[in-house]
Amino acid sequence: MSNETSPMNVLLKHLQSKGLINFVVLEPQELLNDAIVDFNSNENRLVYSYDKLIDCFAKQFKSKNPQLTDEQAEDQASDWVHANTLREILHMGKYRPIMMLELSNGTIKEMEM
Repeated sequence: MSNETSPMNVLLKHLQSKGLINFVVLEPQELLNDAIVDFNSNENRLVYSYDKLIDCFAKQFKSKNPQLTDEQAEDQASDWVHANTLREILHMGKYRPIMMLELSNGTIKEMEM
């Protein structure tokens, strides 16, 4: 499936066609749209999976540095997300993304920021 027709890209185009344009989309979209898991229509906010964000960046880091172990790539991705994404979400206004976290017991909850 091309990136253009991925389910999340189709969702984003649909939302924009309905005039819903005020929500924040994390960049680079070609990397991070795979981490979108939902849209909160009550708050006009995209919902991202924290774990999927880590996976997206870990894959990117691993592809650029093949010598990294999976664990090293995940550690670097986690550091990157904390320093460059989670910290910045607080400053993205009322339409900032919602970040969901899956707990070890399988429960999914919104991350408090």
